[in-house]
Amino acid sequence: KDDKVPATIYCPAVSVWQPPQPQPANGALFIQVAIHGGDLKDYPAKPDFDYMNTNITDRDTYMLRYSYSCLARCYDIIKSLPQSNGEIHVQGGSQGGGLSLVMAGLRPVTSVRGTAIALCRIDWTVLGYTEWGPRCPQGEDPKKIAEVVRYYDPANFAHRIKAPLRLCFGLFDFCAPAEGIFTAINALPKETKCEVFVDPFGGHFTLNQSRFASNEPGVEIPRWYGTAEDNKVVK
Repeated sequence: KDDKVPATIYCPAVSVWQPPQPQPANGALFIQVAIHGGDLKDYPAKPDFDYMNTNITDRDTYMLRYSYSCLARCYDIIKSLPQSNGEIHVQGGSQGGGLSLVMAGLRPVTSVRGTAIALCRIDWTVLGYTEWGPRCPQGEDPKKIAEVVRYYDPANFAHRIKAPLRLCFGLFDFCAPAEGIFTAINALPKETKCEVFVDPFGGHFTLNQSRFASNEPGVEIPRWYGTAEDNKVVK
């Protein structure tokens, strides 16, 4: 179509996930992010690296840095298209939910939707508290590696998020623990709206998303409000 339309960025769940070949989108504009390297012509994917563990001992060369750069690049690409009206929405589930928070911290997105939001408190996996995520290499100090990976925690990007968020997660999710997600929510600027849908009995793969998928409003979680410096609000 000749009209300018909003765009959506879809962030992937865990695993070596490859976007399929482009398909007609019926007038919609969207892009699917690949964060693990490899050539998009290879289907299924042939990844160049293990993005969760390669160079995990060094914050600056850790491969998750590449993955996060892919997020920003996809935003820049789709916003530059002549079909884009400048509204860029981002969404994802599991790892994709955490990546959506990171994206919103790196670029001025229009809205964020996330389910079963993984990656929050990514250091807990290294320390053995959660079931999914990067692992401490044999012979390395887990506390040292945890300090490397926590640099990439979505909570560290939350203070830059201005877009409204709509998040859904379960209290029995041991891959994406609610405590970590609340840490990210608590780091949001006080003016950023965050609607939350909590399934009290939901796990990572048993999450009830019915209310989240409807037009019903979510719960606004009370957040701790310190000074601007405490919350790292960019003035």
